[in-house]
This record gives sequence, structure tokens and C-alpha cells, in this order.
Amino acid sequence: MSGKKIIACVAVLFILAVICSIVSVGAYLYYQNSRPAEFVLIKESGKVSYKTGDEYKELTETQINLPDKSFVKTGNGSAHILLPDNSLLTLDTNTEIQVKIDSAGINVMQLTGNTWNRVQKVINDQEYTVTTPNIIAAVRGTIFSVRADKSVASSVAVIDQSVEVNLDEQTETVSADETATLLIGEGFSDPDFTVAATDSEFKDSTWYLKNSQLDSVWKQFDRNSGREEILKKLVKVPAALKDVPQQVSSFLAQSDLDELNKSNFSVNPGFNPPNIEGTFRIDKWTVKSDKMGIYPVGKLIDTCDYTFSNQSSEGDLSVGYECTNDIGTGTGGFISGNNSCFTIYINQSGTYLSCNYSMPAIITGCIDDIGLTELQYAVVMKSKDNTQACEDNMMPVGNIRTISIDDLHADRI
Repeated sequence: MSGKKIIACVAVLFILAVICSIVSVGAYLYYQNSRPAEFVLIKESGKVSYKTGDEYKELTETQINLPDKSFVKTGNGSAHILLPDNSLLTLDTNTEIQVKIDSAGINVMQLTGNTWNRVQKVINDQEYTVTTPNIIAAVRGTIFSVRADKSVASSVAVIDQSVEVNLDEQTETVSADETATLLIGEGFSDPDFTVAATDSEFKDSTWYLKNSQLDSVWKQFDRNSGREEILKKLVKVPAALKDVPQQVSSFLAQSDLDELNKSNFSVNPGFNPPNIEGTFRIDKWTVKSDKMGIYPVGKLIDTCDYTFSNQSSEGDLSVGYECTNDIGTGTGGFISGNNSCFTIYINQSGTYLSCNYSMPAIITGCIDDIGLTELQYAVVMKSKDNTQACEDNMMPVGNIRTISIDDLHADRI
């Protein structure tokens, strides 16, 4: 074969290789762009279900990736949805939505309940919309809350920037600290659509305070932030006692929390707890409630030294304690709070007079220059050894006890 023919053959092979490469890259890009969009459903607490076909399935893990057009429903639980652009949607209890993602943007079909929407600034001509049975809220980047009721009312409360709220042919621009409300049904011959300042009752609600705290965490990220880092933050989200983080649910059941709610036990939610590392002596504390009546109200509890260490920005911390004839540690420690006040959730276990036990606890209070103050303490007996020492000295499994300090402080020692 002549040299010219060899060169021609090589050239042809080179061109074919280039064409194949282009076709392969094009096919890959087409596949990437045509793949169904996914979002991440994160269970915060309670019962959370999802539907990709005909029937709902309960979410048993902490999180799951779901395809476009999936439905999500909460019962007595709450959840978060992390969208492809890192926008974040929070679902209250008894809420049902469908998430649709396409080239036009993101549309949340909110059938009922409450959502809190944190929207990253959209690009090109895309839009983020929430559609209820009555109204449509459209944005290109902001924070707002939506309440939907199929037959009574819908409302959009704007937290940051502004939202375009549409009712049929009427469009209102709703600014920060304003709420658009639509009232329908009996007593209203025509839909009553108004825009007014957001009322103080809503701003004082647990729903508002909880989500406002989460807003400050979400604002640390943008649409290009790593999803793993965001997800790591989200599973550490603290909340009200009735709606605790997933990792707390692993050692405190909802029935335990319901019982504590009956005794008016309170917590300090938030994402900026004070650093409480150190050892504190808790004395002069007394029983406030005892589910099984084992200890009477007012009974004085033994003095205990509690040590908190290894507190991290993620909310983790280590706990150890030593009381009269009692010593133990806390695993799975988690701290929430804001400013000087905090709440600690601990999966603690120890030994009291040779009886080994598992007794998760919640400690809530504030810290100042002297030590810990405004302390409340709750314990739930989960298990203990089947020994005479345990029978004689430890409260029964299933008992729940709350305690508060009658002294001004648990002094730092």
C-alpha cells in the first residue's frame, strides 16, 4: 500500500473516531438531561409517607431519593424536601403535596396542610410555584409559607423579598411580613382575597419560630453547594418536643413525648445553642411529675455532677454523670437552642446500686456566668437488669419522671 493510501486510511479512521466520540458525548448529555429529576425526602419525625405509583408507602429510613411527580404526605410527623437546585421545602404535620420538576422550573402541588418554602434564585426563565386548590404563588427566589385548605382558606405568608400570588385573573404582589389570604365557603358569596401585615399570632407560633431558625442554616448554602453537606445539616435539625429530630426518635418514642407534653415539659429549639462544656453540680432538685406515682411530687433527688464535653457545631456532645450511688454516660447526645438557652437529648445508661439500666433523658435550661439555670429534667426508663437490686432500687420500665431545680443554679465546678 502506498504512503498516500496509508495516510488516507489513517485520516478516515481518525474522523470516524472523532464522530464516534461526538455521538457518545451527545448521547451521554442527552441521557443526563433526559433522566427523571429527583429530589430527596428527609424524615424529621413521626409518620411520613410517599407515593410514586398508586399507593402510599411509609418512609422507614431517614431519607430517600424520589422521582419527579412523586407525592409526599405527613401524618403526625414532619419532613423536609431538598430539591435539585438546593431549594428546601419543609412539611408540617397533616400535609400532602406533589413535586413536579421540568424545564420550566419547579411546581409544588399543595393539596392540604402547611409548607415552608426556601427558594434558591432561579435561572433563565424558570419559576418556582406553589399551587393550592385555590391560589398560585410564583417566585424566582425567596422564603414564604403556604397554608392550604381544600374548602375553607389558603394563605401565603412572605418571609423574605416578595411573592406573586394569583387568584383567577387577579394578581397581588405580596412583600416580606405580609400575608395574602383567601377565604371561601359558607359566609362568603364571593372569594374574599386580602393582603395584610402578617399577624403576631403566626409569628409567635412554633411553626414560624422553628422554620425561621432553619432559614438561617439554609442561607449558608447556595444552588452549587454540596448536597451531602446540606443533608448532614438537615438531619441535625432541632424542633419542638412533639416533633423531635430523627436521631432523637431512635431512643425516645412519640408516646414518651406525648406524655411529657401532658406534664408541660418545655424545650429550647434552635440552631445556635450556647457552649455548655464543663462540669455542673445539680442539687436541690425535686420531682414535678411521675407517671406511675413511684415518687411523690416534691421528693428531693440526689445531688448529681453532670459533665458535658466534645460539643460540636453539628449539635453533638458527650455526657457523663455521677450521683450518689449512681454513675453513667450519655450516647447519642444532641443539643439544640439559641443564645443562652439549650435543650439536650441523651440516650443515657448507667449503674445504680449494682443495677444496670437504660434511661434516656432530656435536660433543658440556660447558662450564665455562674452555671446552669432554669433547669428541667425528664427521664424515661427503657430497660433494666432482671435482678433483685433493680427491682428494689429502680423505677419500673415505662415510667416517665420530670424534675426541676429549686435552687437558682447548678453551679459550675
